[in-house]
Amino acid sequence: MLRALAVDRTGTGLWAASSVLYLTFVTHLSTQQIGVLLGTAGVAGIAGSPLAGRLAGRFPVRPLLIGCHLLRLVTLTLVLLCTRFEALLVVVAVTYLGDRAAKTLEMLFATRAAGERRPAYQALSRSAANAGYGLGAGLAAIGLAAGTTDAYRALILGNALSFLVAAALVWRTGEPGGAVQEARSEVRRPRAKGPWRDAGYLRFVLLDIPMNLDDSVLGVGLPLWLVTRTSAPHALVPAFLVINTALVVLLQLSVSRRAEGPRKAVRAVALYGVLLFATCALLAASAGCGTWTAAGVLLAAAVLVTMAELMRSVSSWELAVLLAPPDERAAYLGVAGMSQSIQKSAGPPLLTGVVMAAGPAGWLALGVAVAGAAAWQRRGCEKRLRAMGALDPVAERVGCGPQLYAVPTRPPRQPGRCRDEEGIMRRHVLWSTVAAVAAMTVLGTTSANAEGRGDTQITKAVTNNGKNVIVGISKTVTFPVKVSVKDNSGVSGLSRLDTISYSTGGGASETIGKTCKKLSATVSECTATVRLVPAYFPGYSDWNANNDAGRWCAYGNVQANDHDYWIFDCVAPFNVKRATTLTTAATGPGPLTGGKQVKVTGTLSRADWEALKYRGYAGQSVQLQFRKAGASAYRTVKTVKTNSSGRLSATVTASGSGSWRWFYPGTSTTAQIASAGDTVTLGPATMRGPYVMRAATRG
Repeated sequence: MLRALAVDRTGTGLWAASSVLYLTFVTHLSTQQIGVLLGTAGVAGIAGSPLAGRLAGRFPVRPLLIGCHLLRLVTLTLVLLCTRFEALLVVVAVTYLGDRAAKTLEMLFATRAAGERRPAYQALSRSAANAGYGLGAGLAAIGLAAGTTDAYRALILGNALSFLVAAALVWRTGEPGGAVQEARSEVRRPRAKGPWRDAGYLRFVLLDIPMNLDDSVLGVGLPLWLVTRTSAPHALVPAFLVINTALVVLLQLSVSRRAEGPRKAVRAVALYGVLLFATCALLAASAGCGTWTAAGVLLAAAVLVTMAELMRSVSSWELAVLLAPPDERAAYLGVAGMSQSIQKSAGPPLLTGVVMAAGPAGWLALGVAVAGAAAWQRRGCEKRLRAMGALDPVAERVGCGPQLYAVPTRPPRQPGRCRDEEGIMRRHVLWSTVAAVAAMTVLGTTSANAEGRGDTQITKAVTNNGKNVIVGISKTVTFPVKVSVKDNSGVSGLSRLDTISYSTGGGASETIGKTCKKLSATVSECTATVRLVPAYFPGYSDWNANNDAGRWCAYGNVQANDHDYWIFDCVAPFNVKRATTLTTAATGPGPLTGGKQVKVTGTLSRADWEALKYRGYAGQSVQLQFRKAGASAYRTVKTVKTNSSGRLSATVTASGSGSWRWFYPGTSTTAQIASAGDTVTLGPATMRGPYVMRAATRG
């Protein structure tokens, strides 16, 4: 079964690495269509787990699992034959449903076959799965290096054939026993009433959804946060996968021993909350660090989130088994499997649309929320397990793993059998480690040409000469993207360049020209001119146009004279920001003399790209600054927050003549701005009534 699991995940690795490229370059789906297709498939997959659990309660697990493998063989073959979006939508949705059903059946098989050694078997399956996934990604890199439609088709076919091999391996595996060895009758069990009517179990499943967020943090949060909010090198992104694969393969079995049994599994839940909170704290801190400090902090976060994954992967399933009534365990575990499916669909948009949009504070809030959910989950599990008698002191360990016996005596251990089992486990872990190292080696040797052919390479890329692109509500903004390209035969040209918002995958940008200037026989500087027209923003896409503000990247490909090429992903990152306006007005009782009060007001507004007008920007911290007459620089006097209409007001004591202004430092989506200075001159008492300086505006 472990071999079948590894083969299955090898195919999954092929799909994960190549599916988006296949759908883009072979079936020619748009970015929006791919998003809808994969999102719909993810939702369909949620139903796979409870469906598999219900069927497993009535039929043997082995033929059901074989059926899931063969179903995916058929659907992926249809993917190769279908070109219409509507047909692909159905086929890929069924594929994801079969995928989630297969994962639930694999765990049910483990529950029945491994008995009380579930944590150890879970550790081995995780190691085998990670090694297979890494190997599949490495093999995909070889195919992607060719960059042809036939290569993409071959990768999808390889994924389909992996399910045929997995089905054959499962066929050779014996059917596990229909019931797991349970405790004696003295251990109390809840009366079975079905998972959908068991409020306590459903609460466990709901709380388990945020307890699976480590998956999205590792796969989505870490890479996106690195490229959009830190100055760490982008080449660090693959290291997250390497760290995760290596640690899971090497440490999963050791961690599983520390989560065996009800008490340890419950403690692992609390530890998960602590580890994920620490991960979120590191991500929040990385935004304010230098390049290499940020790199170190993010690598530490990758280690912590992997340790959280190790805790969750053992404790989550172990508790799902322990909390379920034995006579309906299959149906209960099918419902429990929904938590991971829901997280896979809801986790990425939660991170990108809520957590990362809120900046470092968003990560801290997420960490606190998950830690709170973990504490709640722990209390609920302890209460239910205590009611079942699973936490009674008389529960004893037997054999090599924990087994519940409601007797005060300890049966004799069987050290010979334990040593044999440990030896088998070590051999499986060694096999998994070798596979993972091989996968990493393949990845390392192919990554240099994984997105091109030959010796073509980009040596430097910059957008708008390194400055932000500021867009208002009417004026067209034009900016250059410069890419330095090197090839021994010389550079033919820049065949394509697009700029895309990293957060939405779209944006109303238009490339209006491409030129290349030869710097030497092998190096050229190619420049693409890009423009953003605010009038095109409303209605350009399904989402609010303001969501396009933030980090953008350039995508495209360059050609060499010898037909070598390079397809580049996210080079020359830059920020597209919403323009701002800021006004200043200083008033005071006349005549103005030293010691009199001066009231300084203003309004901060920013561009609304959806409505094409400026609106007051509420809740922003703006600095009131003063420059003494004859001085060259402003100094900050106080910081004031804008009200719900974006208005500012502060009262200060006039200590001398000079200029007052407001300064807004900006955000990752909104431009920095300083208002024009409003000059206040102190003089003799020759004026009556209020003394009002001109309103100074800048925008």
